[in-house]
Formats: sequence, structure tokens, C-alpha cells
Amino acid sequence: MSVVVRLAKGGRERRRVLAFVRRHVRRLYGGIPPPSQILFFTERNHRICGTIALDFAEGSERLPLESIYQIYTAQTPWKFDRGKIAQFSKWWATEPGVAVHLMQTAHLYALREGKRFGLAEAKPPILAKVEELGMALVEIPGATLLIQGISLRGEGYYAEPPPPCLYMFDISTNAAALERLRIKRRQVK
Repeated sequence: MSVVVRLAKGGRERRRVLAFVRRHVRRLYGGIPPPSQILFFTERNHRICGTIALDFAEGSERLPLESIYQIYTAQTPWKFDRGKIAQFSKWWATEPGVAVHLMQTAHLYALREGKRFGLAEAKPPILAKVEELGMALVEIPGATLLIQGISLRGEGYYAEPPPPCLYMFDISTNAAALERLRIKRRQVK
């Protein structure tokens, strides 16, 4: 099966991708996630079946997750240089075989844009899935959810236990792990 991942361009495509994400987030957690700068998606039979999003900080901007987490940058696993960090979110797949393609596309895109490290929040099931794919996330020590930031987003994602944790990762290392996984899967077929 061939998987084609596309960048959502224009208002119509972006609205379709965000509607897919909102529908699934509302169903599981309630609330509406905020939009992202960069949205990738894949389709089967003209229906979206997977997404992943990236956000970058431009100039003195902060990354979106900084509005809901207190991050002590002196404690992060790598230097917290916003210009070198890509925030990953909205990773959602409803069809088998698309999750790895989405993740790899986002990693390669971030690398092409000069990003070296990823920032993501995850609950234990997502962390387990990421580790199953051979990727490594390093928890940011002392990162604390900010109640006012959570209420601004209005997501039940934070209210439903267990709470997510904030992680950083080396994009190149995880991209290499995804490539090894794709090669291994091709060899098995």
C-alpha cells in the first residue's frame, strides 16, 4: 500500500485537516485544539486518515506549548534555542500504516527547515507508541502544566488522567530510527 503525505495548502485543505483533528479530539477528550502553522495529512478514498502538525517560533516568539507549561530552560535535555526547535502535535491516524509515514515526513521537513530538536507533549500510550517505533523522547525535568494555560485551550485532554508530560528529542536520531523501521517493514513484505 502506498502512502502519500501532503502539506495542507490553502484555506480549504487546512480547514479539512483541522476538522478531522477536532472531530477526533472532541470525541476522545472534549475541547478544541488550537490551529498549527504546518499541517501534514494523508488520505484514503478522498477521506483524511492521518495528520501531524508542526509549529516553529519565529524571532522572539514562544512555542505554543510554552503557554501551558512552565519550562525551566536550564533543565532541558538540550539547549532550549527556540530557533532550532520544532513543536510536534496533532499526530493522529485512523488507518494502519500511515502513522510512521506522517511522523517521518514531519521529521524530515523540520530538519530541512534547520530544526535540530523536537518538543512534544504525550500521555503514556503515545509515549509507548513512539518508543515502539524506535524513537526516543526525553522528559523535560520540572516542566509543569499551568492551569491558566490549560483553561485557555479548553481541552479535556489535560483533565483526563494521567496528565501528559513534556518531552524533547533529537530530530535526526528519531528520523533515522523511522527510516530503519520503514526499511525493515519493506524487507518483511
